[in-house]
Amino acid sequence: MPFQITTFVLLNAVAGLTSLLLTGLAWQRRNVNGARSLAALSLAVTIWCLSAAVEMAVVSIPAKIFWSKVQYIGVTAAPVLFVLFALEYNRLTRWLSRPRIALYFILPILTFTLAATNEWHHLIWANVRPSPDGYNLAVYDHGPAFWALVVGYAYLCNLTASILLIRAVQRFPKVYRLQFFAFIVAVICPWANSIIYILRLNPLQGMDLTPASFSVFALSMSIAIFRFQFLDLAPFAFETIVETMQDGIVVVDGRGRILDINPSAVQWISPENTDKNELKGKSLAQINPDLAPLTQSPARAQWEFTLYQPEPLTLEVRISPIQNHRKDPLGKIITFHDITLRRQFEEELRATNARLQAQIQENELLQIHLREQAVRDSLTGLHNRRYLEEVLQQNLARAERQQTPLSLVMIDIDQFKSFNDNYGHKAGDAMLVMLSELLIRYVRREDTACRFGGEEFIIVLPGAPIEVAERRAEEWRRAFEHSQLLYNAQTLSTTFSCGVASFPQDGLTVDELIQAADKALYAAKKCGRNCVTRA
Repeated sequence: MPFQITTFVLLNAVAGLTSLLLTGLAWQRRNVNGARSLAALSLAVTIWCLSAAVEMAVVSIPAKIFWSKVQYIGVTAAPVLFVLFALEYNRLTRWLSRPRIALYFILPILTFTLAATNEWHHLIWANVRPSPDGYNLAVYDHGPAFWALVVGYAYLCNLTASILLIRAVQRFPKVYRLQFFAFIVAVICPWANSIIYILRLNPLQGMDLTPASFSVFALSMSIAIFRFQFLDLAPFAFETIVETMQDGIVVVDGRGRILDINPSAVQWISPENTDKNELKGKSLAQINPDLAPLTQSPARAQWEFTLYQPEPLTLEVRISPIQNHRKDPLGKIITFHDITLRRQFEEELRATNARLQAQIQENELLQIHLREQAVRDSLTGLHNRRYLEEVLQQNLARAERQQTPLSLVMIDIDQFKSFNDNYGHKAGDAMLVMLSELLIRYVRREDTACRFGGEEFIIVLPGAPIEVAERRAEEWRRAFEHSQLLYNAQTLSTTFSCGVASFPQDGLTVDELIQAADKALYAAKKCGRNCVTRA
């Protein structure tokens, strides 16, 4: 088969080889978001460019027609794969289901079929003739299917993908804008040359530089991948963060650079700045050297952190990983919760207790100890039933006298007998202790948590109306539901049900209130357990 090597043949061949290189680079990063679709797009471009090079090299018209048909594999697939890449890069996964992907390829498959059978209908091209301008070029007189399917559908896909990428860049911090511009350069050249070819604006009839321009596409994308880490981290949209929340929130990428930050975090970590956009793209260590350990921490961590600005600021810090749908690490979410006042209060309380204890005589300490032993449950450390009746009577009298609300929460661990039967009574005791510790952490200083008996607990909430008591009981229930007990190399968990009653509407005496809370608890058990029910 005779060949004629021209400049256009070499340009297309170079474009094909560079696109093949890009295919390999993207495939090496196939576990990151957008890499697989980019590899498929580059492979389609490779087929397009190399077959175009052969089509320009062969001399006979039948051979040119054959290789032109081969080109249609890449010509029809590339626009759809461009859309898939843009969807994946924007994390629009609902549009990437297998049925929808199959739907996207219906028209490309039809187009390729028409091109392969063009001799029967001439819908893609009606005539092929040598170019009068030489260079072994061929002029294709395109038919209606070409304009409708090849031009129409392909341009629609390219426009859709371009809009999606522009939509993405609008949410990018400044540090990622170079990624987008590198990609725009990669896309503009094929777009421009395609329009020039379609409108026949080339100085040589039959000259189509669209495949050759993909060498610029491959080069620009290679720069984006290696220089700007285009595929290392598709910027994460910070759309779910409420700007007015009191806790500080910072999103960083894998290199510790800030992608987004809310005003509370700005105020704490960089009080001299008022514009959060000035912080985007910087590392936490650049803003405040005291924050450097946060980016070096494990993927998931929690601890307390103190900043000096100049007054000490104690923050509870939580670090959670950001992952894509394939569990690949993308960055971290760092949350800051101000616990300065709580820590100051705790320090003051400890100091006060120390002074009081120093003033108490040995006999008084002994009396207190003996009394505590009498009113505390030996297993859980909570107050017992005897103490409950005493303190509840006192609080009822105060509530009646001051005309203030008083609520009672009764807790019962769900299916506790079965738990003991399955794991043993020692495991059951450990679960009772875990629940007691949870209640100690969550109840207010003025509240009283007691073990009523067995797996039942009662919490007295003076001054709390039934709505508040119900809400707090729900918080305890959720916290206990997500708590885990490590026992004998096993991770155990269970749930509890709650009944809530309130003075005066549900009872005026100790017995009436306890009975009302017990009835509400029974209703919660009857409703399926693991819930809160009011009397």
